[in-house]
Amino acid sequence: SREVARWILRSYEKVISDAYTLGTGELLDVKQRVENSLQKAKEFF
Repeated sequence: SREVARWILRSYEKVISDAYTLGTGELLDVKQRVENSLQKAKEFF
């Protein structure tokens, strides 16, 4: 379970570093997906 949390954080950091090359629309889309993933992760634990 800690492994999953670490993976989510790592993905999130990657998204943030990639964010500078993305437009705002893509950024909002990604943010939405990350929040959905976090929500699923919370339900999972």
